[in-house]
Amino acid sequence: MATVAAAINQVAGPKTLDASLWWDSSSDLLNDLERLSSSDSNVAPSLANRLKINGRWLLETVALFKPPNPASKEALNATSVNLGSHNVVIRPELRNPAIKVSDCLGLDELQSYLLLSRFLESNSVFEVNKIEEYTHLVLVSYYQERQCLLKCLRQILMLALSIPSDPKGKSFFLEEAQHLVDDGLEEKIFTNFLLLVSSKHPEFMAVEFVNLWAEETLIEVVLTLEILFLLYYEPFHRCSAKRWKNLCSLFKDILSGSQNIEKLAVSAEAAESLSHVKIQLFLILLEALELDNLLQMVHNEVPFRQGNSTFSYSELLEMDTMISGFNPSETAEAGPLFLSWGIFLCLISSLPEKDDSVPILDVDHTGYVRQAFEAAPLEFFLEILRSNMLKDLDALVIGYRSVLKTCIAAFIASYDLEDNVQTIVVDVLCEIYHGQGTLCMQFWDKDSFVDGPIRCLLLSLQEEFPQSTIKLVRLLSALCEGEWPAECVCNYLDKIASITMNFEVSGNYIREDFQVLQAQQPIAVPGIEGLVIPTGTMGQVLKVGSDKVALVRWEFMHSGMLILLLRLACIFRVEDYDEASAILYLLGCLFSSNKAVASYLMGIEKSATVRAAKMDGHLDKNVRIDLVKIICKMLDDLVSRVRNTSLLSLCVTSLTKLLTCCPHRVLSDALKTKIFELGVTSSCSGLWLLSGGTAKIPSVLVVPDQESYPLIVPVLDLNMQLVKVGVEDEAVSAFVVFCLRYVLVNHENWKYSTKDEYWKVKLKVFDVLKNCLVLKDVRKLGSVIRNILVCDSSMHGFLLQMLCTTADKLEKLHMNRLYRPKEIEGLEVIICLVLDIMQLMLSDVEENTSFPIFQQAVLRATSKPVTIVSAVLALACFRRNSAIQVAAARVLSRLCVLAEKAYPHSVGILSFVSNDHEVRNLSCAISDAISSSLPDNKDSELPENKDLFLSMVELLISATIYQGVMLMMTYKVAEVIGLYLGCISWHNVPAFLASLVFLGEDAFKVSADCETDALGMKRLESTSPKLFRSQDQRSLINSVLKYIVGANDLIKSHPEFLLKVLQFLRALWRGGTQYVKILEMLKDSKMFWKHLSAPIMIKFANQPSIKKIGRDGSLHLAYVYQCQSTILWIMSCDALWKQKLSNNGTHPKDVASSDGKNGGHGSISTSGNNLTNIEHIISEWHKESSITSLIKSYVPSAYDKNTIVQAKMAGSICIAHLIKKHFAGEVGCLSLTSVNKIQKIAQKLTEQPMFLELQAQRRLDNLGSIADLKVQIMSDLCHHIHGELDMLHFSIGPLRELSQFLLQLNPWQSNNLKHPHAFQHLDHANYLFDTTGIHTDLGLDSWLTSDWKESKAIAENMLSCMEHANLMAFVSDSQVAALRSLTLLLCVYKGNSQSYSLQLAEAKLITYDQSSSRAFMESSVEYLCKFSQTADILEYSYDSTEQSILEAQSEILLHLVSGLYDQVSSSSDRKHVLSLCLLVIKSAASNLKALVDVKSVSVVQKKTVKYLLTLILLSAKFIKSLDLVKPTAVAGYALGETPMVSLGLLPVLCRAVENAEYCDLSLATIDVIISGFLASNSWLPVLQKHLRLHHIMQLLQQVNSSASISTTLKFLLTLARVRGGAEMLWQADFISFLKVLLSSLETNMYLPNSGISNGFLGIFKEKGHDHIWELGMAVLAAMIHSLGDDSSSMAIVEEATSFFFLEKPHLISCLCAPHFATDDQDKKRARIQKSQTSLVALKETEHTLILICELSKHPAWSKTMSLLESQLRERIIHLLAFISKGIQNFSESLNKMSFFCPPTLKEEREFCTKPSSVQSKYGWLSISARCSSIKDKTLALPCIKPDGVQGKAGGEIESAFHTYFSYLTAIQIYRISALLLRFLCMQAIAAAKSAEDVGLIDFAHFPELPMPEILHGLQDQAISIVTELLESERATVSPDVQTMCLLLLQIMEKALYLELCVSQTCGMRPVSARVEDFFKEIKGLIKASEGHKFLEPSLKCVKQIIVLIYPELLQVDGISW
Repeated sequence: MATVAAAINQVAGPKTLDASLWWDSSSDLLNDLERLSSSDSNVAPSLANRLKINGRWLLETVALFKPPNPASKEALNATSVNLGSHNVVIRPELRNPAIKVSDCLGLDELQSYLLLSRFLESNSVFEVNKIEEYTHLVLVSYYQERQCLLKCLRQILMLALSIPSDPKGKSFFLEEAQHLVDDGLEEKIFTNFLLLVSSKHPEFMAVEFVNLWAEETLIEVVLTLEILFLLYYEPFHRCSAKRWKNLCSLFKDILSGSQNIEKLAVSAEAAESLSHVKIQLFLILLEALELDNLLQMVHNEVPFRQGNSTFSYSELLEMDTMISGFNPSETAEAGPLFLSWGIFLCLISSLPEKDDSVPILDVDHTGYVRQAFEAAPLEFFLEILRSNMLKDLDALVIGYRSVLKTCIAAFIASYDLEDNVQTIVVDVLCEIYHGQGTLCMQFWDKDSFVDGPIRCLLLSLQEEFPQSTIKLVRLLSALCEGEWPAECVCNYLDKIASITMNFEVSGNYIREDFQVLQAQQPIAVPGIEGLVIPTGTMGQVLKVGSDKVALVRWEFMHSGMLILLLRLACIFRVEDYDEASAILYLLGCLFSSNKAVASYLMGIEKSATVRAAKMDGHLDKNVRIDLVKIICKMLDDLVSRVRNTSLLSLCVTSLTKLLTCCPHRVLSDALKTKIFELGVTSSCSGLWLLSGGTAKIPSVLVVPDQESYPLIVPVLDLNMQLVKVGVEDEAVSAFVVFCLRYVLVNHENWKYSTKDEYWKVKLKVFDVLKNCLVLKDVRKLGSVIRNILVCDSSMHGFLLQMLCTTADKLEKLHMNRLYRPKEIEGLEVIICLVLDIMQLMLSDVEENTSFPIFQQAVLRATSKPVTIVSAVLALACFRRNSAIQVAAARVLSRLCVLAEKAYPHSVGILSFVSNDHEVRNLSCAISDAISSSLPDNKDSELPENKDLFLSMVELLISATIYQGVMLMMTYKVAEVIGLYLGCISWHNVPAFLASLVFLGEDAFKVSADCETDALGMKRLESTSPKLFRSQDQRSLINSVLKYIVGANDLIKSHPEFLLKVLQFLRALWRGGTQYVKILEMLKDSKMFWKHLSAPIMIKFANQPSIKKIGRDGSLHLAYVYQCQSTILWIMSCDALWKQKLSNNGTHPKDVASSDGKNGGHGSISTSGNNLTNIEHIISEWHKESSITSLIKSYVPSAYDKNTIVQAKMAGSICIAHLIKKHFAGEVGCLSLTSVNKIQKIAQKLTEQPMFLELQAQRRLDNLGSIADLKVQIMSDLCHHIHGELDMLHFSIGPLRELSQFLLQLNPWQSNNLKHPHAFQHLDHANYLFDTTGIHTDLGLDSWLTSDWKESKAIAENMLSCMEHANLMAFVSDSQVAALRSLTLLLCVYKGNSQSYSLQLAEAKLITYDQSSSRAFMESSVEYLCKFSQTADILEYSYDSTEQSILEAQSEILLHLVSGLYDQVSSSSDRKHVLSLCLLVIKSAASNLKALVDVKSVSVVQKKTVKYLLTLILLSAKFIKSLDLVKPTAVAGYALGETPMVSLGLLPVLCRAVENAEYCDLSLATIDVIISGFLASNSWLPVLQKHLRLHHIMQLLQQVNSSASISTTLKFLLTLARVRGGAEMLWQADFISFLKVLLSSLETNMYLPNSGISNGFLGIFKEKGHDHIWELGMAVLAAMIHSLGDDSSSMAIVEEATSFFFLEKPHLISCLCAPHFATDDQDKKRARIQKSQTSLVALKETEHTLILICELSKHPAWSKTMSLLESQLRERIIHLLAFISKGIQNFSESLNKMSFFCPPTLKEEREFCTKPSSVQSKYGWLSISARCSSIKDKTLALPCIKPDGVQGKAGGEIESAFHTYFSYLTAIQIYRISALLLRFLCMQAIAAAKSAEDVGLIDFAHFPELPMPEILHGLQDQAISIVTELLESERATVSPDVQTMCLLLLQIMEKALYLELCVSQTCGMRPVSARVEDFFKEIKGLIKASEGHKFLEPSLKCVKQIIVLIYPELLQVDGISW
């Protein structure tokens, strides 16, 4: 048993077989070889390596496919088989199917296994156990593999022949081919050929596969013979006599049918292949004879022995014997061989003989020729040339034609040709040369000896010109392929020196020699009107006929081309349509090959030849030769009489080709033809009911009972050309639209003689439609056609029907033997065209969705047999044809948009997909396209599938943007997507993109027992995406990650590829929560951020010059900037996500450590690797100064304004030159669009006064006609602009003004166009000039005549300048985009997110280095400012691009400056940045001066000015905030310079104020400057001169923003504090403005009848209006104070008092005191709302009191307030009592407090987080700490503990609520109390003074004063708080404590003063208890104040008043009074 088990293991273990059994697929290698062009001298290393690896297979070819082998069959039982370095794992289920395949093919079992496994791998739809269903497909794949191998070898040989050597003289493919030949390739190929010819089908092959085997075998025979021909065609290997005899013997056997190959012709396709085999054998035998070598020997008179002949005389005799054995009468193929052998023998016999030569002249070569002609060998040559064999491969076609050409040339050289033979020889030569530019160039090359006999034939044909022209014209038509050959043909015809014609001979003409005649008088040439032979011309008689009529050749120099045109003009008189067809065909060939020839022929009337002929009398002067009119006349006759469809097609073709040369001239005549006539006038909307010429089109295009349609293609070409040249004529539009629709709708129903003609018509109609749609944006007719296509449902069917040929059908066609490759290729081309048409129709679907009919047709879910979406999706996966994939992907991208924009609601793409298998296939196709496009290394060339890559990634981007949310989906896809986010509802699922990603990953599986949701969809379980990415290298995510990993290399070599992938990532990040899972999969990759950010650090040596680096370098640089911009944007976006998570309470550390398990709708997890996250990368960038390097790379813009000016001036030169041409009547080469444009510009120009002035001056000088004068003026203008372009300076004059007019007109510039090299979804990629459109409009390709060469040079120079400007603008825009993205990143990570960065530092995710960040900011700010001051851009005129650049630079500078100031503000060392602040102000000011006065304001300019103003404002504020008591030397210098800079800036700011957009910032900046840096005597005159206060008032009345009004009032407050400023306000009628302003805000006030009368509540309901109130009061008070006792001050007081206290008394309702709490809970709850105040309301009360105090100083107060003053005092005393008593029950709990002052503004809430340095348990400091930390219950504001404040135990818990906000609240209340006391004191002082004057106190009019208890309360609060504060801060007292102490002492002083007034007036003395308590408190205060000098003045005043009230205290010891 053990032995048996061991044997089993031995069998089942690995086996080793011959390595030659393994082969790599040849199809991929063939594709790479076929993609190489003849100009590719460099071969990719990867391709060279593959050729080396497959070297043996290329040598042995199909011989390495082995027959069945027992060893291989046994090896299939093993687990794996080793084939050299390859290990084949054997799948048990494939063993038996592989053996069946082996039996069927007769192929080695292991090779059959490889074949089968590869087939199933690429065709996953087939099941392994059902091999019977796909056996035929496996067989087809096997034969295709064999044929691909042979084709690879053939392609190598052809590349060796076509690719030139490199500069070192080496050719890779030539060396490769020679290496194969040296290894015996010729012998091996011949051996394979013998095996194939004698092969039989495999023994076990099923009968149904025999035909397949026979056809494929014949194809292999054809390929083998092609390789053999290539070996003999060029000197790879010369054919020996032995091999020639072998081939000849085989040829004979095949012709006789003795070879087995004859039995293979089992079908029509096989028979055609067999015919090709016979032809190929003949051509090989013919080539091996080397007739070209013999011709050279004859030409050089070289003897046979000394020649380079392969054969010896003896071998020739043997070969002759073999050939004599053929019978031409039995086999037609033998005739050509006999003819060739006869020619060969004739040439040998023509060689010079030597004594030692062996003569073979006894061989009768004429006998061979005679026998050959019995079999019609020349007709056989024609059959060869017209067969399909010569229509495929260029190299082979040229080779075959060259062999036949050599044979015909030798035949012409060997024998005299009879007329009938000459005719057929001409036919053969026409077929040989037709379309072969290389052969035509050889013909016209005089050194080509092979073509010498043919040139002799051409001369012989010329002898009978123009009597007989057809043969000559036909041969010349074939010889004009190519630009130079066409020129040679034209020159040849022009130099014809004779005219041959029939001439009746009379006695007068007979000379001694009858063969020579002389014209005695002018002789008219018959058939050519107007042409005469002059007297004295000598003629030679060529032939004499009957009736004395002789054929005479007159030796007379005349243009043959002219004769042909004259002949064509008279052709209808003689009705010689054959000659007309031949001439028209020649003209058409000349027009196609050389447009210069076409232009010459169109202007032949003005040529020197015609002018000379007319002057000499050889041509009638009345004859006008106009080629266009001749053709149009023929066209009219043919259309009206319909005589000859073929001739009509030639006319239309010629007209079309002429239209490309001179559209304006041709169309002016063509529009008069009958074909464009309309019987009735109709618009483009009703073009289907036509009459006239257009109505005859159907009968002309389609002739009944005719299966050929020669007119279809020419008419369609004419239509396309009419659209291209920009025709807008109604008749032409009708013609074009009708023809297109008629052919499109009806061509399917026509009968065709051949399939080729069907495909030709079909291809042309779709090609024309595509070309018309391409021009839809630049041609009106193209737009009309597009609209008709979109709106006509009948045309939709024909377009969409082609898309129903799905990818599966195409695959089956490739496997179907009944379809020729050409037919399949034609179908694929048409499908590609239809896809392109759809893409063009949907190109503007984002902007235009007004085509519901087309939308419904495309998005119809019930389309048969498949939906359009499904069909397009499948075509995008069709890998056989990458062009189809590209087109389908583009259409699918557009369909994503269309589905999103669909009416009436959006739909999902997946709703049109039948199953998820289609989506999976698309995902794999996209993955493969992305992966295969990745260059091997940074030095490798761009892959050939660039378009496929771009289109596929664009599809991903469109799916991301437009198909992120799906509304409908099929059930299978719904299951997959339902899992995607674990959604319960499937309506908000990222459908299409998610399907592509996750179905492509195969990351989901259905659980058998999973739950189902409400929709019946099963919940799915997902395996880890990470596992799938590690296993499946074809996944979409892996493909994208490959690009990210190689990003650093890609940005150096192929940044455009990297950019497209980055744009996809950008779309994902922009999608946000929709794509959380996808983003997690990407970021879950190790080192993702490191690889992604690597391209940011690419180094630039210096800012490169666009001129130096050229076009490619400029594009590369722009793409680099775009890539960096996108990367920075992605990093910023991701960082914003993290900040959002942090703000939501999620710690960044938790986010960073997430592995994706907590991912959901609101989270994006990051890698936990602290070496690769964004924060760490940015931290490293700061350390390495990388961001500074980026700024220095982005800021110096590539934009050069001079480049734009040069391009515009070059355009002006071109315009001026073309206008000159227009005035001269020479606009024939221009397109219609250009002509119309030039005419309009010329009209505007001639209407200019300067032009009229110049014209009038020159008319006085009699310089010619008006037209001549205009031409002269335009010529001078061109020279003038040329001089300006060369930097010459001219004085101002008419030409200068005309030049400026053209420059400003600027007709070429198009600022709103996308740059052609920019990818979609980029924001800044506009280009300035549409060079492609300009080139097309001008028709520059047609400017080939001599009189247009100068014009062409001017236009080309213009386009070159414009292209350079475009590139410069593209690079500049890319820089700006990168700079903006960098700004965004810095904004995310700057100071305002510093706390977040600190959290990350605490979490050890980054190393937060504040000093490095600060250094970076300082250096960057300094660089930006200095660069801005020295850049060339800083002029006093900016264009839009410069403004955009400046805006980006200003924005980043603003972010850096604000971040720097935020960081430095908390530092103790702030003085050193003073110079930097000043530098910022200077830089911003210099730019601001240039922008603020620009009249045409753009959005970009507005943003830029705001940035600059903000920069100045921030810097000014920062300087103002500095403590400059002891400045450093640098700071001192900057401080001294600041006033001068600020003063110079004021006029600019005053101008900026006048713009409403800049008013706020400008006024705020002026406010800071005049209040911080300048004395009033310096700034006041400037403002008086430049500031328009009236205008500011008007602007404010138009502004609804309270912030704007507040800013203005703050500035006015500063202005009002100076007397001159107050006078300005008075003169500007500020009081009236303030009254209007407050009245307009009255609707937002709490009015008295609202039931809210408590104080401290504020008077405004909306936020912001309270600031307006307080600032208005402050400005008014400041004005009154500054004006003093001036009369204007008195007027202000009267007006203000009347307004506030009489007209609007509710405006001072804020002076009411709050109610106190009661025991009634219901009332208390109601009053809680009323007892809530705000810090703003307190400030409002303060400013109201300030105004009252200022008003009460003036006498007018008493007059106005006599009745209201008592009521006001009562309010004030009540309010003062509230402050004095505070909360009655001071110990009440927080929940029972009846007074609240919570924060209401954002900044106030921030104050609540800051601790207060002023903390006390007494007075309002304690109360505010409680009432400002909590809101009422209804608002439920949580208590916020400030940073740095720790909770205390026991009674010290109160300190936890002392915040900076509570301090502000308390000090505000005390300020109010101080003002209240001040007012009462003023009242008391006035009453006391009045009493003193009268001598009596009038108690009836004495002002009310507060009770002593109120005053005592205030005194006690002041003493307690000051004492506590001073005791707590013994050493150093903070500024806040000093302020509080001084304010409280001031309150105490005024309270004591009022107490003194009360005691003196009422006689009330303090009680003893009060005296004792007061003494203790004041004693503690005085003791605590010891050592605090800042209190000494205030204490001194307090002591003085205390002594007056309490004189007994003077007796107390220990206190110094």
